[in-house]
Amino acid sequence: CSSDLSGLSPSGSGKCQPESQAPEGTDGTDGRKGRQVMYANYEYYSGTYGGTVPEPDILPRLRQAARDVDTLTFGRIHAVGLENLSAYQQEIIQECCCQLAEFAHENADVLESIVSGYSINGASLTLSGSSTAVETVSGICLPRAVYRNLCQTGLCCRSETRWRDAIP
Repeated sequence: CSSDLSGLSPSGSGKCQPESQAPEGTDGTDGRKGRQVMYANYEYYSGTYGGTVPEPDILPRLRQAARDVDTLTFGRIHAVGLENLSAYQQEIIQECCCQLAEFAHENADVLESIVSGYSINGASLTLSGSSTAVETVSGICLPRAVYRNLCQTGLCCRSETRWRDAIP
C-alpha cells in the first residue's frame, strides 16, 4: 500500500521537527512490554549493514531510528514483534533503521537546528524539510528512498485490513 504522507507533521508546518523521545527502561527496553527498542543493534549495523560510525555515536541514533520506524509504521512492528514478521520485512526494517541512524548522524547539525532559514547580504537559505531527496513524514525528516523501502513491508499503510495482510 502506498501512503504518501509527505508534508504532514505534528505542527502542520511541514518542517522537520525533532521527534520526542519516549522514556526508556534501565534495561534497554521501552518500559511497556519489555521489548527491545532497537530493531538493528550495533553488531547488525557494523557487520551485516557495513556501517562505519563508531558504536557510542550510532547507538542513540539506532534507538531513535527504531522509534521513528515505529511512528512511520503506526506502532505495528512493536505491537506484533519484529520476530513475527517475515524475513524480508525484518531485513528491510533493520536496513531502514541503519540508514535512518546514519542519516541522522551525518545531518545532525541541520536536523537538530531550530533555525529554519537565514539571510546574508541578499542571499537566503530556507530549510523546509522537503526536497527531491528528503521528505517529512509524520514529523520525521528522512530520505525518500528509505521511506519507499519501508513502505515495501506493507506496514506503512493506513488501512487496517491491508497491513494485517502483510503479517505472515
